Amino acid sequence: MTDRKYLVTVDHELCVGNATCLRAAPRAFELNEGGQSEAVAPDTETRENLLEAVLLCPMNAISVTEVETGQRLEPEA
Repeated sequence: MTDRKYLVTVDHELCVGNATCLRAAPRAFELNEGGQSEAVAPDTETRENLLEAVLLCPMNAISVTEVETGQRLEPEA
């Protein structure tokens, strides 16, 4: 768990529901009734796990922003 707060969004126009984010950050995401990912508890995951979810998403549908700074976080490729 982390003390930092993150805003995690999933663009449902892009998400195809392959659930790679759930493998990277299983406490932060769940699938909704439409089979697409939803960020439900991002602050229960580490920054590294959230960025891994961003990196693994084949549709680039996930974004992570640090609430305190407003900085959008990007994974290192």
